[in-house]
Amino acid sequence: MELSEARKIQEVAYDILLEIDRICKENNIEYTLACGTALGAVRHQGFIPWDDDLDISMTRENYERFVQVLPTSLKNDYYYHCFETDKRYNVLLPTMKVRKKNTYIQEANKFLKHGCDGDGLFVDVFVYDQISEHKLVNGLFRGYMMFLGALIFIFENLHISFVPLKSLYVNSAKKYHQAHKNSKKWGVSMTWLFSPLWHQQVYWQDDLFPYHDIKFEDGMFPIAHHEDAFLRVEIGDDYMTLPPVEKQISKHTIEFNVLSDQPKKRD
Repeated sequence: MELSEARKIQEVAYDILLEIDRICKENNIEYTLACGTALGAVRHQGFIPWDDDLDISMTRENYERFVQVLPTSLKNDYYYHCFETDKRYNVLLPTMKVRKKNTYIQEANKFLKHGCDGDGLFVDVFVYDQISEHKLVNGLFRGYMMFLGALIFIFENLHISFVPLKSLYVNSAKKYHQAHKNSKKWGVSMTWLFSPLWHQQVYWQDDLFPYHDIKFEDGMFPIAHHEDAFLRVEIGDDYMTLPPVEKQISKHTIEFNVLSDQPKKRD
């Protein structure tokens, strides 16, 4: 994908971010820029030029409030997918996708379909949960979640939405968070299994909170309290180093269009 095409995606994603930011501010819901979006804010003061997605994160409690207010707060130009409101949703994906109507995006990932109606361009919403301060405990629980996740992956690719199994998977992550409410370590929800085993996204509480604002494109948005510590976990110690030119490419998108009508879900 050429940089001009990536920029078109960024412009729509930024529009979605502004809507999320509006809702969060009006309802006192906290969130932070995450993943490559946070890196873009620090290194580029906006999107990484070749990036073709946008990520934010919320703590479990803030996410649950976000789900509650969306039905009455989200403007008609947008919609969203999450397991809380649509049991067809693939729980192996980020916890929620907030989408723009009258757009269409085909993702490069062929084996993790979302299962819901509509393929509009989206912003991914991840959840932060409190986790054990002991690596072994987290590793054992992650192994259990990987076992459940493998079963879900098989069912989803057989076009079977096994809701009881997906509910067990989601509720297990929630219970794990509740069991470690006194922990000072936080991590991306245990429902997200795609971080390398050798580079887990685990943060000390003081590095995450409180958020502060940072310039991103032409606005100011929240980011983790200690940006350096946060990005060393998210990206790596050399996060300020640009990758080689041949790796400066968009990697998530096959096709993107702005449409007059929302397309039907594709299998």
